[in-house]
Parts: sequence; C-alpha cells; structure tokens
Amino acid sequence: MKYLITGASGHVGKCLVDTLLKTNASIRVLVLPGEVYLYKGAEIICGDVTKKVTFIPFIASEEKEDFILIHLTAIISI
Repeated sequence: MKYLITGASGHVGKCLVDTLLKTNASIRVLVLPGEVYLYKGAEIICGDVTKKVTFIPFIASEEKEDFILIHLTAIISI
C-alpha cells in the first residue's frame, strides 16, 4: 500500500506525512517545483495539480500496487 499525497508542504499535509512516516508507510508526495520539502523517507514528485500531465509520474507504478490518494492541495490568496 502506498500513500499518494498532494499538498504535502502545507500545514495539514506536513502533519499527515510526519505521522505516516513514523509508521514506516510508503509515501509519495506531489509538491510544486521549487517548494522546500524537508521530510526524508518520502518519494518526491514535482508538479502542478492544475496540469493533467503531472499525474502521470505521480500515480505511475512499476508493479501493480494499491494506493490511497489523499488530496490536500489548496490554492489560496492572502
């Protein structure tokens, strides 16, 4: 089982990834190019959720495996 998480660099995403890493879960995160992502142990894919092509490497797998997609991305303006 692999967790695919968008929005992993936001507050909720960071808390979730931190919790999952403590359980030794297999995690792949999608972050915007240039974002700083500090967790070791998660596979990092750079991309933009507004572009369909981003999801090709994000959901790709060499073997047939189950995954859980957790979508936490939000576009906000302050």
